[in-house]
Amino acid sequence: MQRLHQRGLKRGRARSKKARETPDSVRFRKGRTTSASTLPLVQALRHLADLVMAFENLLGPLLLLISMTVAGTVGYKLLLDICWLEAVCKALLTLSTVGVMEVVPFSNGAKVFTVVMVFFGVGAVFYIITLLAATVVEGEARRNFLGRLRMRKLEALDKHFVVCGFGKVGREIATVLESRKQPFVILDLDPDALAEAEARGYNVVPGNAEREDIQRRSVDERACSIVSSTEYDALNTYITLVARSLNPNAYIVARSESHESEQKLRLAGAQRVIAPYAIGARRMALSALQPMMADFMDVLAEGRLGDQLIAEIEIHADSPYLGQPLAEVFRSTSNTTVLAIRRADESLVVGPRGNALLESGDIVIVLADEDDVGRLMRPEPHDSRDVNTRSSA
Repeated sequence: MQRLHQRGLKRGRARSKKARETPDSVRFRKGRTTSASTLPLVQALRHLADLVMAFENLLGPLLLLISMTVAGTVGYKLLLDICWLEAVCKALLTLSTVGVMEVVPFSNGAKVFTVVMVFFGVGAVFYIITLLAATVVEGEARRNFLGRLRMRKLEALDKHFVVCGFGKVGREIATVLESRKQPFVILDLDPDALAEAEARGYNVVPGNAEREDIQRRSVDERACSIVSSTEYDALNTYITLVARSLNPNAYIVARSESHESEQKLRLAGAQRVIAPYAIGARRMALSALQPMMADFMDVLAEGRLGDQLIAEIEIHADSPYLGQPLAEVFRSTSNTTVLAIRRADESLVVGPRGNALLESGDIVIVLADEDDVGRLMRPEPHDSRDVNTRSSA
């Protein structure tokens, strides 16, 4: 069992390292959409198609009515030897039960054909009218239309977060993600929870989060992180297993209610396992012992201190900061404070010195102005001249 645990930890670290080495990846980075939002015509056509498909339950009866019209046109053309235009008019008049004075005498075959047309055609017309009224009155068309719009929004998401479970913890997670303007999707089975999430304007996927076909609608290679926040450890473990199989590079955070489940969740593929009750107890103890420190931790949790924000800068293999000391990297951003460095071996260096060298796989946690953070995420060519010379040598 000890070997299995060590093997699982090594596998989890390897996945975490692989996720960190993704170029230009930033934790809590802004997601983007892949839809053609800049093309109003395309978007309008898609909305029109969604509106038409909202009445998809009428497609079968409409096809039947069209088939009856075509059959009536061909039948009257052959039986009465009239032109195609007259045949079309006669077929439509028969199906609509309007009727006109017959200019061309009907043969017995034409009379039998008309009886069949009236019997089936009028039935199809009344069936379509009844179905249309039920669809509009019961709101089925509206639900279908909103459902298709929801799927369009899900297809447009990229680098988004997936929150499995919209309970007490899930609601707080969604609130934080919304405050940081991060795209996310809610997966839940409870209709009341889904209704509340939709009322808040969140993207939702109804269904059981442990089912692979449900997760596949939101957890794919585009998702950057999955948060399993249900209150059941067994369910969180299975959700983690399915999510890891669908997206090997996603950063998975799982909720744990017991200490015994933490190891299982890590073996299942979760990089972080959070025990809300344990964290809440530590925070309460810290509030009693060091109230000011607890307030500072709360401010840090918000991710922003006044005009400054807390960001994580990942150092990948081709980063211009690779091999440079901290003092050199942050020389042009004097208002930046380096809080810590998370090394590739999972060790944490708090308050690093200026001569500390950055290595591949490091995560630098900084407190800086938003403009400085953007500049650090996308370094200018002149910022990397030293490292380029070192690399070429």
